[in-house]
Amino acid sequence: MNAWMFFLSSNDYYIYMLLGAYKNLLDTKTKYPIYCAITKDVNANTRQILQAVGINILELNTNFILSTSTLKNTNESGLTAWYKSAFPKLALFDTQVEEKFDKIVYLDTDQWIKQNIDEVMDMPHMTAVIDRSPKPLITEYTLGASIFCSGMFVWDFKENPHLGHNLVRYIDDLNPNVSWHDQSVLNYWYRDWNKHPELHLDYHYGAMNHLENCGYMWDDPSIKVWHFTTRNRTDWPFYSRVELPKTYVGFKEWVASIANTIIEFNEAYNLHMVIPNANNLK
Repeated sequence: MNAWMFFLSSNDYYIYMLLGAYKNLLDTKTKYPIYCAITKDVNANTRQILQAVGINILELNTNFILSTSTLKNTNESGLTAWYKSAFPKLALFDTQVEEKFDKIVYLDTDQWIKQNIDEVMDMPHMTAVIDRSPKPLITEYTLGASIFCSGMFVWDFKENPHLGHNLVRYIDDLNPNVSWHDQSVLNYWYRDWNKHPELHLDYHYGAMNHLENCGYMWDDPSIKVWHFTTRNRTDWPFYSRVELPKTYVGFKEWVASIANTIIEFNEAYNLHMVIPNANNLK
């Protein structure tokens, strides 16, 4: 089976972004099933919401990842909270997932999918979006840095049996002096990725909304996916006025789109979720 795969390890505003991206896939008429891998930290209420709207839940065993000294070093390094909470995402490559899927395309929840992207499912293993595209691709890998973004990538279990399991088991062999997070680990595993242009997805599949990256392209109709790496990470669902930096291109429009999704899902599935108030974003 081939499937879209999201990841959730909390019960905060990420549920809003997840529902928005899920609705995007439905609206763009994807032919593939949609899953969300969840950790034990996801509570019963959040699980009920996912099940109600039709998202397939995959219980992820993160025990090995959570026990690694690499994660402990990361926790002690002062790395931002969202990077630390995403680290268990690496369990997606382990045997428990491989037993269920031939191929997955992983998607971050903070994305606005504007067009059908089913063609990505046919792309080869470790196809991913160039980091900070459309700026020039980094030509040489540097330890701890990123050449590609882990917001969208292809993982082909069928063509690479047991590879993910083996890679995960070597996490503690990573250099302890680096503040590792899921994207930097993936980039280390595939540090020759820059030499394989057939794996490079350009900005059309993950335009970052920061003004200096791709924000000036906001009106470009050819962009299939906007990646909201620049966003408000608190305050959701915006009960009071929030001042946004000018660099947060498109954030208000994206939140308004998610609000419409919540309204629709509340009515269809009797969810009673608070609707994000985009009008409070200034």
